[in-house]
Amino acid sequence: MSKLSVLSVLIVALAYVIADRAPTWDFCDCELLEWSQWSSCTKQCYGRHHRDRKVRLTDKEGCTEYTHCVTDDEGSEWQDCNTFCYNGGTFLFSFIGCICVAGKHGRCCDKTVTCATPSTPDNGRRYYSSLNYGSTVRYSCNHDYRMTSGSSRRKCKDNGGWSGTMPRCRYVNTCSSNPCKNGGRCINGVESYTCQCQPGWSGINCENDIQPPVMTGCSDDQLIYTRHTTHNVTWSIPQFSDPFNKEIRMVTNYPEGFVVAPWGDHVVQYVATKPFNGLQTECKFTVKIRPHPCPELNIPINGARVCNEWKIEYAQVCLVYCYKEFILQLGSYKAQQWYICGASGNWLPPGPLPNCTMPNIKIISEKDSPDYQYNSCHNDAIKKSYIKRLKASHQNKLCTKHPDECKADNVSVDC
Repeated sequence: MSKLSVLSVLIVALAYVIADRAPTWDFCDCELLEWSQWSSCTKQCYGRHHRDRKVRLTDKEGCTEYTHCVTDDEGSEWQDCNTFCYNGGTFLFSFIGCICVAGKHGRCCDKTVTCATPSTPDNGRRYYSSLNYGSTVRYSCNHDYRMTSGSSRRKCKDNGGWSGTMPRCRYVNTCSSNPCKNGGRCINGVESYTCQCQPGWSGINCENDIQPPVMTGCSDDQLIYTRHTTHNVTWSIPQFSDPFNKEIRMVTNYPEGFVVAPWGDHVVQYVATKPFNGLQTECKFTVKIRPHPCPELNIPINGARVCNEWKIEYAQVCLVYCYKEFILQLGSYKAQQWYICGASGNWLPPGPLPNCTMPNIKIISEKDSPDYQYNSCHNDAIKKSYIKRLKASHQNKLCTKHPDECKADNVSVDC
């Protein structure tokens, strides 16, 4: 090093020392004493300690304070101490201490995280060997109980709490008391049970009798054709019983099991009641008694078949009409001939209906036209003519007994 360099260093050092000295340094004959020993470290790890030194000065006016010699910071100094962390911790700065790894805590990371003693679930058990961070507690339920919620295993976390939630053990052997009655099948549930009842039983415990009377031998509907106005009808009487041997009471509108009935519809009814539960079973069928049906008559050629449309199940009464310019062969057929079918199902006179033919002599005017001729099949005149002729005939009972139905609207015309 050259003399010039050494001189520069001395000048800088001297300037530094002089700068820390008070202006009264020489006046007070100041002298700095040796540093004291370092104090104890303030913390177990990454703490602070300090030391200080005194100054000797002449006791005279203007030389009474430490600062008459040097500045305050020349009298003491601080320094970090115990600069280390336990268990893999990392130093942040001395005022905070160490940043710890999971499961450790404290300024020096020298303490282990522990969790509170876990509680035991109702009707269950717990198992654990340690409460330290990372340890596990296991749960199980007592006999006849099942874990329905919560966690079967929980782990101690770094915040001192347990992971998951507390489990709940609930009773599941609910059928142990055999609650289902009358042969019902019990199905276990969570703190409940379900009964699958045998036929005829209901209720939570299959305690309600819902079996109606059991019926056998109920007759079907009957359709009877007869030429007579009444008919002797018989049927098998239905039987009613109860599989649980409870009382059955039966009522009917035909207790004899037969009836001499006229033409018409007759409803037969049997009703069985079980007084124990009020349930009923009904046998109901209809007996229809009718005259024999009539075969359909032909529609005459060049003419019309005109018949009643009311009470046809008891009697059908028809006439033959001819289209204008056509006539019946009067030598063979009567223009006023009624074709009647009653309860026997036979037409009198027997069919078929006669056809209409061209006359040998041409009809000059409508005055000479027979009253059974018509101009249009769809004209109401033919219907009105039929009603008029029916009322004047021996078949007028269809009108006298049924005046509300003996109308042109109830006449059928088929051409």
